[in-house]
Amino acid sequence: MLQLRFDAAARTTTRFVVNSTFGMGGLFDVAGPNGIAQQSGDFGQTLFVWGVSEGPYVVQPYLGPSTLRDAVGTVVDMAANPLGWLIGTQVALVTTQVAVTAGTTTVDAVDRLGQLKTAEDASIDFYSFIRSGYYQMRRAELREAIGLPSVVESPATSDIDDAPDDTGQAVAVAR
Repeated sequence: MLQLRFDAAARTTTRFVVNSTFGMGGLFDVAGPNGIAQQSGDFGQTLFVWGVSEGPYVVQPYLGPSTLRDAVGTVVDMAANPLGWLIGTQVALVTTQVAVTAGTTTVDAVDRLGQLKTAEDASIDFYSFIRSGYYQMRRAELREAIGLPSVVESPATSDIDDAPDDTGQAVAVAR
């Protein structure tokens, strides 16, 4: 609603009602298999839609890479999470957020450890490599938040066609 994405808000409300009603109070995702996709969104995206600049790149302990705008958004997301109200303290909420982030990050990291090691060995500046990857991922999410395609055609490849050579194999040909 704060991003003025009313179609996404309607889908989220529908998911909530379906999962709360038929998914035993939301314990099971009944909506997903029935074609009601989960919507992505966070307060960092809302700040982007409102025109707040991203600020410097920061790496938060236990929470990972972010920009200043998204770090503020993460704090707002944690404060607005109803789980913190149920437990009673924001410290418990931060602990839960860190545990969830660490859990998913650990699973992803174990899954991609070999790829990450290869990237580290191949990169000249690993920090810049990780920062660039974060910016690309986040900008794709932000483009999606305003209704644009998440993937943008690269100017370096937009002038290239795959044309067959005399052997029938496709080769890159500049227009």
